[in-house]
Formats: sequence, C-alpha cells, structure tokens
Amino acid sequence: MADLDFKKCSVCGELKLSDDFNKHSRSKGGLYSACRNCQSIQHKKEYQRNKDRIKKKGNEYYKNNKDNETFKKRRNAYYRRTQKENPVALCKCGCGEKANPGRSFILGHVNRGRIFDESFRLKQKAIKQNINEHTRKKMSESAKGKIISLETRRRISQSLNGRPVLETTRKKIGEANRGRLLGSRHPQWLGGISREPYAFVWTKDLKAYIMERDGYECKNRTCHNDSSKLCVHHIDYDKKNCDHDNLITLCNSCNARANFNREMWEKYYHSLIDNALNVQGVL
Repeated sequence: MADLDFKKCSVCGELKLSDDFNKHSRSKGGLYSACRNCQSIQHKKEYQRNKDRIKKKGNEYYKNNKDNETFKKRRNAYYRRTQKENPVALCKCGCGEKANPGRSFILGHVNRGRIFDESFRLKQKAIKQNINEHTRKKMSESAKGKIISLETRRRISQSLNGRPVLETTRKKIGEANRGRLLGSRHPQWLGGISREPYAFVWTKDLKAYIMERDGYECKNRTCHNDSSKLCVHHIDYDKKNCDHDNLITLCNSCNARANFNREMWEKYYHSLIDNALNVQGVL
C-alpha cells in the first residue's frame, strides 16, 4: 500500500482514498493515476471499440492453449474459487435450480417474473430493427432443430393471450399470405368442408366417451408423441358422421398429419377400428 492516504484521480479530478486506486509497481507512489471507477469505464469503452478483435484473440488463445497444463490449472483454480464464493449458487429467478459457478441466473431465466413497461418494449423493438441480415441468418440457423418444451409453449401462449393484434400487423400477415396456396388454390382443397357445422350429437360427452374407450392415448401406431393434447378425429372426414366406428382418438400432431394423404389415413384408421372391434369388442 502506498504511503499516501489520499490521491487525486487524473480522469475525474476527485480526491479519493488510496484504496480506490489499483496498484502499479512502475508508477510514482505505486498506484495508477486513474481511480478504479474511471479505469472500469475506460476499459468498457475500449472493449466496445475493439470487441471483435478481443473476442477473436481470446478464441485463438483458447484453441492454442486448451490442452496446455498451465492453462487447465488456471481455469480449474478459477472454477474452484468461484465455487467457494458461491457454494450453493441458486438461480435468482426463484426456480430453485443451481446456476453455474459465478453466475446469478441460469441461461434464459434472467427476465422471468419481470414486468416490462412500454419504454422497455420500444427499446427492445428498436434493437431488433437494427439487427443486420447476417445476424438474422445466424439466429435463424441456431434456432433450427430446437425442441420447445411444453412448459415454454404454455408460457408463450399465456403471455400472448388477450393481447390485441395491431392493424399494421394484420396488414403484414395479409400481405405475407398473398399468393400462397390458401383456400381454393391449395391442392388439398375439398370445397371448404372444414367450415361446415358438426352434427348435433357431437358433444363433450361423446368425445369423452371415445377418449375413455381408447384409453386416453393416441391410437396411431406411428405417433411421434409431439403433442400431449388429445382430440377425436372423424375417420372419413365427415363431421356429420358421428358413429362410434368412425371416431378415433388422436393427438393434435397426428390429427394434423391426417389432413394430408387422406385416403391412406382413412384406410389405416378404419383398419385399426375394425380389427379392434372384431378382436376385443372395444378399442
């Protein structure tokens, strides 16, 4: 520690304690001329100006030294030190899960439970608009193949529930759908039968009976288990035909798949129903 108790910062000009300055063995007095706070601000600005170069240099250093024993010892020492400082590093969002050493949150949990005002939303919107095309492509490629959990889907649905759709958004959706194979232009178009009303016997009790008969599971043997929600499917695609041998329980994913290659699915599901009724009497 230097003999001086006070020192004037060369950047902000304030008189501060010598403890507020970092040590510098080659400077007069053994301390830096700028205080820690000013040095931190300068380092952040320097990092922002040379972010790409610093990251590239760090990546190259890691590639060249990741098998180096000295590098491994330093890295392991850092992990041990952070674990001692945070012996039980629980995520601060309140989920109760353990965060990585030295981290306050698990990846993706930072904004859990936060209430964002309109100014924050506008700021985020401006940031998204300033993303260049190269970054958008990288984000799109990184998101390909990701499996979104049911919990995440539920939270997204709840967050969007009741949110009004702006007129500009409706126009964008309409412009995006122009020229697409929608309605009568689609090769699977069957005259708009999906808009026809159901038969009067199509009730919740009937659907509950069919699901109970099928054991509350998707009866498609090739089911991918993409959806846990079940529905009752009309095998011949006739909404007014609600005979028990024309109804089968499917998950939402299999029900959507049945809209393509309908003749094949109709034969397949009829064969399942017929075999089950002939062999067991019930599904």
